[in-house]
Amino acid sequence: MSNIASPQGTPAVEKAVATTWTVATVNQSGPIENGGAYVMLTDQSGAFKNTWFYVPTLIASMVNETAISAIINNKKVYVELTGTQPANSIMRFHLIG
Repeated sequence: MSNIASPQGTPAVEKAVATTWTVATVNQSGPIENGGAYVMLTDQSGAFKNTWFYVPTLIASMVNETAISAIINNKKVYVELTGTQPANSIMRFHLIG
């Protein structure tokens, strides 16, 4: 396990999975039957395009609301992912002002 500090300088969180932070555009977002959600993102630097990422149930409603806000207001998001392949998980999701 490694300690990964958040970008805002808050205390490090111990994680078992290596993660990647990226800036992305939200293409689509919505809930799924298990209480989680899926969000389709396109990476600003071109690492992935129109890729669906899974959002765990604990943060699904907040991420979905933030994703919809990003779409409506044409804003980017700063997102922490467990990987850049389809169905990898979103760990953190922040609207960029």
